[in-house]
Amino acid sequence: MNGEDNRPDQQGGNWRYTAHDDAPVSHSDRQVPPPHAASGVQDVTWTASEFIARQKGFGWYALLILGAVVVIGLVYLLSRDFITVGAIAAAIILFGVAAGRKPRVLTYHMNDRGLAIGEKFYPYSSFKSFSVMDEDAFSSIMLFPLKRFMPPINLYYEPQDEDRIITLLAGHLPMENRSTDAVDRLMKHIRF
Repeated sequence: MNGEDNRPDQQGGNWRYTAHDDAPVSHSDRQVPPPHAASGVQDVTWTASEFIARQKGFGWYALLILGAVVVIGLVYLLSRDFITVGAIAAAIILFGVAAGRKPRVLTYHMNDRGLAIGEKFYPYSSFKSFSVMDEDAFSSIMLFPLKRFMPPINLYYEPQDEDRIITLLAGHLPMENRSTDAVDRLMKHIRF
């Protein structure tokens, strides 16, 4: 594993990636074994950032505060309800705290039984499918859970591990071609 290409920055928490000279491959061009076929790959272990941290400076937080004041003011003028205003203020504060959180570097391990992220294990039977998502200059894998209220799980990895990870997953789950949804595009646009 080449640790210099796209490991997360330990101090800043930002994801770094150095593009290779190879032409980019879109997820629709990837060669994947048919779903539920024997993968032939034993296990894959890697470390990566749990999410992509986008840089937020003083201006980002100032706009968040300004937007909060405007939204809270409008809601108060329309409803005259302090409970609603308090709930919105609490939600905006939680949004700001979550935006400032730095990603942890986690160890990922996949084998024929399932996926372990840190200390938590997910059997393949917890998921209905997976998709390779293209994000800026690199890709991630999104696992879609069977449980209704469980959020999808994103896996970030180094480009040289992609084929082994996809081959192992495709031996247990069907691969779907999906694009990012409106919420993901909005979060990327506001650098959350």
